[in-house]
Amino acid sequence: MKKLLSLALISLTAGLYALNNFDALMSSSGLRGPNMEMIVDTVIGGNWAGLKMSVNDKDSNGRSLIELLNVFAPSHRKMALVEKVIMAPGFDINGKNFKIGVFSNLTLLMGASMLEDLELVTALLKVPGIDINAKDAKGKTALFYAKMGEKMSKKPNTAVIDKLKAAGATE
Repeated sequence: MKKLLSLALISLTAGLYALNNFDALMSSSGLRGPNMEMIVDTVIGGNWAGLKMSVNDKDSNGRSLIELLNVFAPSHRKMALVEKVIMAPGFDINGKNFKIGVFSNLTLLMGASMLEDLELVTALLKVPGIDINAKDAKGKTALFYAKMGEKMSKKPNTAVIDKLKAAGATE
């Protein structure tokens, strides 16, 4: 009972200072290590202390759960948590809501391709319904961004490029 009251108080306090339900959960939970597992499970569950949330929600800084995992999840658990989110019911796998530097309105696949993240690209290609040739506002695809990432880093990104092409990606 004491734990339940503490959770309610934390929830109420966090909710007063948060701009949305996602912020309330983040601020009361802490964004480090093992708490990220609890956060993922809670968000996928869609309800925290009576507050509704979705795997597609963003915090008040515009960061998605995937982006927060990239920064705060322990490296040995990061991919497992990301896979849990992208496979969760309702996750918008083709949503154009990621930003990397000056590049915005990217799908997660475009961003992962640009950042040369082979592990994430591989996981994303397994998600049913992914549009491998989705285009941004300028008509660019994940394959374009993979090649751009290669030019920006000045190192070969052939593994990501080959993986995308093998899956049927076009520019």
